[in-house]
Amino acid sequence: MTVITDVTGRSHLYNAVSLDIAHLAPELIQAGVSAFMVDTTLMNVSETTKRVQRAVRARNIALKSGDKVSKAEGATSGHLFRGVS
Repeated sequence: MTVITDVTGRSHLYNAVSLDIAHLAPELIQAGVSAFMVDTTLMNVSETTKRVQRAVRARNIALKSGDKVSKAEGATSGHLFRGVS
């Protein structure tokens, strides 16, 4: 895991596995999410370009037809659908 301290002294803990929820865009939009953000803090320009293009494509497909893009290989969806006990 990577820990980064920002300019205000706050620490941010990053997973060793990339988070990808682009394939969940239809469900998120239906739930009322109206904006998406791509955190590119640890990415170079090429990676940033690819990830932003993927997010925009996923949003456009979801809005146009309700379909979804496939989940990115090797990525995690995090704890988005895991219950809290």
